[in-house]
Amino acid sequence: MDAAGECLDVAGAGDSDPDSDPEADPEEDSGEPTAPLSTEGLARVQRVFPGAVGVRFGDIPDSLNSENDLEHGNTSLGRVLDTSGQTLGFVRHIFTPVYCVAGVCEAIQFVMAFAPEQHPRAVYHPDDFEHRLMKYFDGFYEPFSVDDWTLLNTVFADPPAAFASVETVEEMVEGTHGSAPTLPEFQPVTVRGAVFTVWYIIRYGQQTETLMNEMEAHSALP
Repeated sequence: MDAAGECLDVAGAGDSDPDSDPEADPEEDSGEPTAPLSTEGLARVQRVFPGAVGVRFGDIPDSLNSENDLEHGNTSLGRVLDTSGQTLGFVRHIFTPVYCVAGVCEAIQFVMAFAPEQHPRAVYHPDDFEHRLMKYFDGFYEPFSVDDWTLLNTVFADPPAAFASVETVEEMVEGTHGSAPTLPEFQPVTVRGAVFTVWYIIRYGQQTETLMNEMEAHSALP
């Protein structure tokens, strides 16, 4: 139900005939139809927002998105809602093209979660199978561990001061080759063997926070 006591429209729920219910008029208030709630991947959304019942997605205006995101389909933002229609936060799914490190090439995908005030809150992977976050160290290429995810979430939600002045990932490693070691000052605040991935996700979170603030200013949030 929403804040006014009306039922939320959940995608996949049984449809009703609006002609049979004189109270059902989704366009009565705003003049525009209300998008249904998506429950796809809800179990993972609920790990960050336990009270979530669905996500209402909307398009990010092209003028506020990057060319890279337009090309790879990272063009939607979701508002996470509870049973009363209150906003618990926001989510954005990101897919990156193939990138290479130490001769290994993979694409990655992740979901960023934000507080209702649009501050970065958490990162998670949408499934356990495709395009997982990976690390390369001492000749081993493997997925992030539980501890890696914990560290990533910590620095995503509260980026350490060491990252503030970094403009390119090359500033964080010693050398230019794909397996170059991370400089000592960054080692405690990044996943070993995944310095680029961690820095990239932190930057994405900050950029998306700015984007969301601009969308809010233009009443464009979903």
